Amino acid sequence: MKKSICIILIILLLSSLSSCINNNEVNTSTTPSLDASPSLVTDSYASLLPTHSTSVDRSIKYDTEGNLDYQAMWPEKKMLVWLYFDYFGILQYINNLDNSNPKPFSEFYTSIVSDELIVAYNDYLISLGKDYVIRFIRQDAIVDKIAEDYKALGDDNNAKQYFKFTEIYAYYFEFMKDMKNSGIQADIISSIANIKGTFSIEENDVTVQVNYTAIEESGADEINNDLLLDITDFLLDDEDKKLYGLFPDEYWSLFDKYNGIYGVYNNEIASSFIFYLRNDIINKYEVNISELDTIDEIDVFFDEIFDDYKTEITSSDLMLIRKFLDYSAYNELAGIITDKSNSTISYKYDADNNPAVINRFKDADYLQINKILAKWAARGYFNTSIVYNTDGSASASIAFAPYISYIVPGYQDYSNDSSDDIQYIPVEISRYILHDSRNKLIGIASWTKNGESAFDFLSTLFTDPHLSNLIYYGKNYKCENGLVKQNGNYSTSVLTASHMLYPNRVGEKRISDFKDAMSDAYIPPNYGFEPDITKMEYEFEEISRLCKEADSLWATHSDNFLSELENVITQLDALGYSRFLQDINKQLGQYIESKP
Repeated sequence: MKKSICIILIILLLSSLSSCINNNEVNTSTTPSLDASPSLVTDSYASLLPTHSTSVDRSIKYDTEGNLDYQAMWPEKKMLVWLYFDYFGILQYINNLDNSNPKPFSEFYTSIVSDELIVAYNDYLISLGKDYVIRFIRQDAIVDKIAEDYKALGDDNNAKQYFKFTEIYAYYFEFMKDMKNSGIQADIISSIANIKGTFSIEENDVTVQVNYTAIEESGADEINNDLLLDITDFLLDDEDKKLYGLFPDEYWSLFDKYNGIYGVYNNEIASSFIFYLRNDIINKYEVNISELDTIDEIDVFFDEIFDDYKTEITSSDLMLIRKFLDYSAYNELAGIITDKSNSTISYKYDADNNPAVINRFKDADYLQINKILAKWAARGYFNTSIVYNTDGSASASIAFAPYISYIVPGYQDYSNDSSDDIQYIPVEISRYILHDSRNKLIGIASWTKNGESAFDFLSTLFTDPHLSNLIYYGKNYKCENGLVKQNGNYSTSVLTASHMLYPNRVGEKRISDFKDAMSDAYIPPNYGFEPDITKMEYEFEEISRLCKEADSLWATHSDNFLSELENVITQLDALGYSRFLQDINKQLGQYIESKP
């Protein structure tokens, strides 16, 4: 067996620092399109920054064991303990144990914050009038046990792979249970994110890919084992509803199955599709970028400029548009939402604005979007940004030819930082779409003796940008015109509210006034709904294959897209696809009727 094992880690820690929005009603429009603003910074950030400096250095006092002395630093203030799991630091540490001279855990503790930063953080809380400070839990006790068990695996490299990618998280869970059972103080808990991926093992000298799901839903185990506190009463308290009012009712309904609200999910709460166009093209054609806020308008613009770049496109020296999205994401621009875990099911609002399961392949808006994409592919707009997989589906590849435009979900700037001559100016081409990923839950320990203070901190964390930016960018960060001119520490993102972070690149965007941004959120028709197909008898593997094939036809068969689609529809009908969608539609109706 080879000693060297190729590790492929695909962890869905969707910690994109997306702009997030909120809404208490479903808009009557059947599509998430909205009027877009061309400006890079639309809000005043100055009012959100602290009015005085919190980064003033002051002498740090330590106890006799050399640890930060909270009582001496903040006398008569309550101390709240925040539990979190430093996965990246721990993983690096146990990988290091296989070396001949392993380093101590302290050198891999990537998520820990320095004493200086802890002082700045807590001084800021005190400046807000809080009667408490935060202590971030040290994880040496967890690590010692992990290291002991890892070393016990000896030279069994396959067992080590399973240990690192599927078993390591259980130690944090047991650590929390031990703290509760022993009555050891804990107040704030960061649950582990949803973890899925693949890793490699060796079997008979053949590399085998193993698919795994370590954490299906962030916080579920903690809730089901009574480790998190139901904060519903705190949220609905008339004295402080700023956290409750930050998100729409639909967001809080994600906890309905638990009969209580147990924290705040903190990962990609919402995102908008963004069209980026090169600034020199904007200037050359005197484009009003704000008018390019739908696929149809973008298509008309491409028609107008195509002839000017046809030669370069044909010779593969230029792309009119670079393809970053997967082959089904474009359908969201038509208000069609396809289940992320089951691509056979799509949803849309009907003419009466009621959520419904649809056959997207027969939907007029689906056909319109895909006809446009087929035309773009046939003309070579995407150029080398499309490759064809062995199953015939299309996907994005790394393309080196220059490109004039691109579409991405959320504000992600792909400008070349080394060039001031070429920049890409963004415009929103969809309303902000609310997500229901149930990921990165942050809540309150069920055994806390400081419930009111812990909730006050949770509310402050998710509504005060400085707390998150302080941890992410450091105590001396500066925000100028809505931008932070330095890189953040990704490993500390577990201690932040991601929607509160300021961007550090032109073209990215964070919404400073959350409530204004959330006022026009698009609530997907299947928001919070989880279909159950476990007792159904259909040829799901073949149906799934055909659905994926149909979604990629605009790229693989751009010249005869409609006729090829008819062939796929005929095959799906023969497999009972329409009947299957009707079954799911009944479940959706029951789910809607069961909601409070």
